[in-house]
Amino acid sequence: MAEAYALYGTFAEDSGPPMDPGVRRRILSGAVDARTYIAARWRAEADAREMLQAFGTVDALLVPTARTLPIPLAKVDEATTPAVLTRFVNQIDFCAPAIPNGLSAMGLPISLQIVRRPFDEAQALRIGLAFEAATAFHRATPPMAA
Repeated sequence: MAEAYALYGTFAEDSGPPMDPGVRRRILSGAVDARTYIAARWRAEADAREMLQAFGTVDALLVPTARTLPIPLAKVDEATTPAVLTRFVNQIDFCAPAIPNGLSAMGLPISLQIVRRPFDEAQALRIGLAFEAATAFHRATPPMAA
């Protein structure tokens, strides 16, 4: 969140402009000292090295984009984030497009992410295109959008 604070901290600190309170809290949580930020960057670099080693000859890691099924917007808790499974990708500078892979029992869209090594977006997109060519998930229309 330090990057979000660096970009939007001044705006979030000013109570005048309209901003969702949950978003404001998340941005302000990124106000960390330099020591904390540098330690987090070093940890992310070490995690990236470990992930590259663990990847070995694997073409891609396919994982859900969220650890729970989607819920109606009115039930979203802005104090939390469903981005638990996507943050690690951003933190270690890997790439991962998200693609549709169905609808939940409530008819809400679900997706998976195709995790690839850093700067390998082209291969990740080719894998996504192959997945979409083999399935019809990307054509599903949630009931509320029909």
